[in-house]
Amino acid sequence: MSITQLSVLNFKSQRIHNIIMYERTLTEKFGKKLKLERVKRDLSQEKLAELANLHKNAIGFIERAENSPTLDSIEKISKALNIAPSELLKFDEIMFTDGTKY
Repeated sequence: MSITQLSVLNFKSQRIHNIIMYERTLTEKFGKKLKLERVKRDLSQEKLAELANLHKNAIGFIERAENSPTLDSIEKISKALNIAPSELLKFDEIMFTDGTKY
Protein backbone atom coordinates (compact mmCIF):
# COMPACT_ATOMS: atom_id res chain seq x y z
CA MET A 1 0.00 0.00 0.00
CA SER A 2 1.39 3.38 -0.97
CA ILE A 3 1.77 6.30 1.45
CA THR A 4 -1.00 8.15 -0.40
CA GLN A 5 -3.38 5.19 -0.10
CA LEU A 6 -2.51 4.83 3.58
CA SER A 7 -3.13 8.55 4.18
CA VAL A 8 -6.52 8.40 2.46
CA LEU A 9 -7.43 5.28 4.42
CA ASN A 10 -6.40 6.89 7.71
CA PHE A 11 -8.42 10.00 6.85
CA LYS A 12 -11.48 7.87 6.10
CA SER A 13 -10.94 5.87 9.30
CA GLN A 14 -10.62 9.04 11.39
CA ARG A 15 -13.74 10.52 9.84
CA ILE A 16 -15.75 7.34 10.50
CA HIS A 17 -14.41 7.16 14.08
CA ASN A 18 -15.49 10.73 14.73
CA ILE A 19 -18.95 9.81 13.50
CA ILE A 20 -19.03 6.75 15.79
CA MET A 21 -18.45 8.93 18.84
CA TYR A 22 -21.62 10.95 18.10
CA GLU A 23 -24.00 8.11 17.32
CA ARG A 24 -26.75 7.65 19.89
CA THR A 25 -27.78 4.01 19.68
CA LEU A 26 -25.82 0.80 19.84
CA THR A 27 -27.18 -0.12 16.41
CA GLU A 28 -25.83 3.14 14.96
CA LYS A 29 -22.43 2.66 16.61
CA PHE A 30 -22.23 -0.93 15.41
CA GLY A 31 -23.07 0.13 11.86
CA LYS A 32 -20.35 2.77 11.81
CA LYS A 33 -17.81 0.37 13.33
CA LEU A 34 -18.70 -2.23 10.72
CA LYS A 35 -18.19 0.35 7.98
CA LEU A 36 -14.81 1.30 9.44
CA GLU A 37 -13.65 -2.32 9.47
CA ARG A 38 -14.98 -2.91 5.94
CA VAL A 39 -13.32 0.23 4.54
CA LYS A 40 -10.01 -0.66 6.22
CA ARG A 41 -10.08 -3.92 4.26
CA ASP A 42 -11.10 -2.21 1.01
CA LEU A 43 -14.25 -4.34 0.69
CA SER A 44 -17.49 -3.26 -0.92
CA GLN A 45 -20.72 -3.88 0.96
CA GLU A 46 -21.67 -6.49 -1.60
CA LYS A 47 -18.33 -8.31 -1.36
CA LEU A 48 -18.48 -8.43 2.44
CA ALA A 49 -22.05 -9.74 2.27
CA GLU A 50 -20.89 -12.43 -0.14
CA LEU A 51 -17.98 -13.42 2.11
CA ALA A 52 -20.31 -13.52 5.13
CA ASN A 53 -22.98 -15.47 3.24
CA LEU A 54 -25.57 -12.73 3.81
CA HIS A 55 -28.01 -11.04 1.44
CA LYS A 56 -26.26 -8.51 -0.82
CA ASN A 57 -28.09 -5.59 0.82
CA ALA A 58 -27.60 -6.73 4.43
CA ILE A 59 -24.33 -4.88 5.09
CA GLY A 60 -25.74 -1.58 3.84
CA PHE A 61 -28.83 -1.95 6.03
CA ILE A 62 -26.66 -2.67 9.08
CA GLU A 63 -24.21 0.17 8.36
CA ARG A 64 -27.09 2.65 8.03
CA ALA A 65 -28.70 1.27 11.25
CA GLU A 66 -31.82 0.32 9.30
CA ASN A 67 -31.50 -3.24 10.63
CA SER A 68 -29.96 -4.60 13.80
CA PRO A 69 -27.75 -7.60 13.11
CA THR A 70 -28.48 -10.92 14.77
CA LEU A 71 -25.77 -12.65 16.77
CA ASP A 72 -25.46 -15.15 13.92
CA SER A 73 -24.93 -12.29 11.45
CA ILE A 74 -22.30 -10.71 13.70
CA GLU A 75 -20.49 -14.05 13.82
CA LYS A 76 -20.60 -14.45 10.02
CA ILE A 77 -19.43 -10.87 9.46
CA SER A 78 -16.58 -11.18 11.94
CA LYS A 79 -15.40 -14.40 10.27
CA ALA A 80 -15.52 -12.68 6.87
CA LEU A 81 -13.47 -9.78 8.28
CA ASN A 82 -11.14 -12.20 10.08
CA ILE A 83 -11.66 -10.57 13.49
CA ALA A 84 -13.27 -11.64 16.75
CA PRO A 85 -16.96 -10.74 17.10
CA SER A 86 -16.08 -8.73 20.20
CA GLU A 87 -13.91 -6.41 18.08
CA LEU A 88 -17.02 -5.23 16.25
CA LEU A 89 -18.48 -4.18 19.60
CA LYS A 90 -15.53 -2.07 20.73
CA PHE A 91 -16.36 1.55 20.10
CA ASP A 92 -13.94 3.26 22.49
CA GLU A 93 -10.67 2.50 20.72
CA ILE A 94 -9.97 2.49 17.01
CA MET A 95 -6.79 0.98 15.59
CA PHE A 96 -5.67 2.49 12.31
CA THR A 97 -3.93 0.56 9.57
CA ASP A 98 -0.56 2.14 10.41
CA GLY A 99 -0.77 0.84 13.98
CA THR A 100 -1.75 4.10 15.66
CA LYS A 101 -4.66 4.17 18.09
CA TYR A 102 -7.27 6.79 18.68
